[in-house]
Amino acid sequence: MSGPSTASLELPAVAESLTVVRQMLTGLGVDTLVVTGLGTSHCVYATCRDATDSFRVIVAREGNVRREVRLSADPLTVGRDPKNDIVLDDRRISRRHAEVRLRLGRYTLYDLQSTNGTFVNGRRIAEMVLSDEDRITIGGAELVVRLEG
Repeated sequence: MSGPSTASLELPAVAESLTVVRQMLTGLGVDTLVVTGLGTSHCVYATCRDATDSFRVIVAREGNVRREVRLSADPLTVGRDPKNDIVLDDRRISRRHAEVRLRLGRYTLYDLQSTNGTFVNGRRIAEMVLSDEDRITIGGAELVVRLEG
């Protein structure tokens, strides 16, 4: 499957059973369901699991060390503290420096009020939706986002 993982269904009435919709989408491999209402018509957006999930990673490079960390629905923390998902040994990096969270179907990077900042493609950010091939710089480490195969 080459495309992103969003499905959209139009529901003609508010009374439509979300249980039926959920069962139908579960059969398609859907793991997230967000309902938004517009007047009397509703649109259901669903983020689906598919083969491209294995390519949603952050590649962390620190010196000659390179590793891949898989992105998921769980928050991913970055910093010096050993409790982080990505631990970077650099005094310029805060103990809890940054976090990547899945928000509205897109991965978003948040700087956690770090001392020296978080940079994406050379720009200092507080919060930013990530795209494929974005380069995150934290201290002397570089992280590359891989969202597509």
